[in-house]
Amino acid sequence: SIIMSENLSMHSMTNEELIQEWLDSLKLENKSDMTINEYKKSLLLMLEMPFFKGKHLLELDRDYITSFRLHRIDVDIVSARTLNKNLSALKNFLNYCLRKEYIPENFFSDIRVKFKNQSLPRPIAVNTLNEILDNKTPLNPKYNNQKLRDLAAAEIAYSGGLRISELHAIKLSDINLSAMQLKVLGKGNNERIVFLGKKSLEAISTWLLVRNRWISKAGVEDCGYLFIAPSGKHIAKNHLGACITALLKAHGSGHIGSTHALRHSFASHLYNKTKNIRAVQEMLGHKSLSSTQVYILVDHETLISSYKDAHPRARANQD
Repeated sequence: SIIMSENLSMHSMTNEELIQEWLDSLKLENKSDMTINEYKKSLLLMLEMPFFKGKHLLELDRDYITSFRLHRIDVDIVSARTLNKNLSALKNFLNYCLRKEYIPENFFSDIRVKFKNQSLPRPIAVNTLNEILDNKTPLNPKYNNQKLRDLAAAEIAYSGGLRISELHAIKLSDINLSAMQLKVLGKGNNERIVFLGKKSLEAISTWLLVRNRWISKAGVEDCGYLFIAPSGKHIAKNHLGACITALLKAHGSGHIGSTHALRHSFASHLYNKTKNIRAVQEMLGHKSLSSTQVYILVDHETLISSYKDAHPRARANQD
């Protein structure tokens, strides 16, 4: 067929050139840099597989995908979550090749991965979070100012359900204290507005006083970002994340938390109060509802209450 002849002729394009063409298309789709890099790594992993050495990516078939899965599970011993990311990349790549008519079909549709051992950060209990965020006393007085910064970061992360990348990228110009709102640039350059609670506003105001002193003491030009290091420069993203993790761990409850755990806590606590998953989806900046569902741990009483309130046959006094 014409498609198959095009497929064969495409072997003149190297694997690297084909991958680059696909990655360029992802940029046009406004995929985040993180997603594009993860996808690229997955394709390069396939090229490095012992059973795929010297093969062309247009030769991918069901057997190769199956071998890839088994190698990742049995040899690399990766989690179901990591494997799913790899397979998602392969599926996206094959869909691209199908759209370009480089291949006659995408045989991937019936290949699935089970999330048997997937682990997601558990939400932190509301009482525990209140204890952590209301405790302004540092373990070491020398680091009082750093703790005020880290508390502000944790408050905002929890108040708005932010990703660490979103938290790190906040600029002073993104904050509207009077409206109690924050402009956030999420995945795929999608902009959304998140709300700031009373506690997060107080934490921001306290931190801004410290921030101004740091800028003045360092004698540097203001970088414009909300979270900075004592040097006055924009704090590194990984360091900001590590500081929040340390803040949560210092509580001594044995709970290992992170910015991502705060995001899960935001989603679960909000849903358990409102029972409105669409609102939570909007606030998290998720495109699909399925992404939001994995962030929500609904307690048993809420499920029962939701069922009784919503289901027409669940109420005792039916007319």
